[in-house]
Formats: sequence, C-alpha cells, structure tokens
Amino acid sequence: NLFSEGQRSNLEVLETQLDYQRAKLECCETQAERLKVLRSILENRRLAEKHRTARFNSGSGTLDAVMLTSAARVDAHIALLSELPPNADIKPAD
Repeated sequence: NLFSEGQRSNLEVLETQLDYQRAKLECCETQAERLKVLRSILENRRLAEKHRTARFNSGSGTLDAVMLTSAARVDAHIALLSELPPNADIKPAD
C-alpha cells in the first residue's frame, strides 16, 4: 500500500478513490445505488477540500487549488441533489 508507506499523499488517494467512485456510478442500475455512490463522491470532495484548505493555510498549497476543489465539491453536491425527488430531505446518510 503506497499510502501507508508514505509514498502517496492523502490527496492522491482521494483522487484515485474518486476515479473508482465515478466508474462505480457508471455501473449503477438503480436510483438507490446512484444516490449511495453520489453521497460517497460528495464526501470524497469534502475531504479533498479540507485537505487542500489545510495545505493552503500551511503555505504549501495555492488558492487556485482550493477554489477548484471547492467548485468540484459544489458540483458533486449538485449532482446528488439532481438525483433526489423534489422536496427530498438532504440530511447526510448514516
């Protein structure tokens, strides 16, 4: 595991997980499956945003990277909301 050996950053792991989640999304056959994957993508993007912000705050990241990651999080949230029926409750999944 390259992450546990310190050869990959948290952000690289999150990007790899995102690729996997997007592939899973393409294979979903039901709305329930899609919602589950979209929620995991949103959580992934929230974590990426948190890590990018921390890197920026420590001086090792750029504001552009933070803004792009924030936009990706908003896109993931919109994708999730677009799958929900009107007036649906959008509380986080357990």
